[in-house]
Amino acid sequence: MSEGGKPLLETLPESVLKVFNTFKSIDQGASTTMVAAFDPKCKPEDGMFLSDCQLVSPSAWAMDERSAQRLWLLSQDLTGCEFQL
Repeated sequence: MSEGGKPLLETLPESVLKVFNTFKSIDQGASTTMVAAFDPKCKPEDGMFLSDCQLVSPSAWAMDERSAQRLWLLSQDLTGCEFQL
């Protein structure tokens, strides 16, 4: 979580707060995006996942195609838009 998200903490249930136990400064929060944008080792066409500025393998659930399809359809339903791949 970034410093900008701190005010939201009061509105979250305790079970959610246990997940968000680490805060980052704005610079720290933006650093992974900067690595993704400018590090020549990052090749988006190959697919990639970064965590704290490091290339890592995504969790198994993040690679589940059935879950991805369900999320895609839910996103379309929630936004009322149809997205084409």
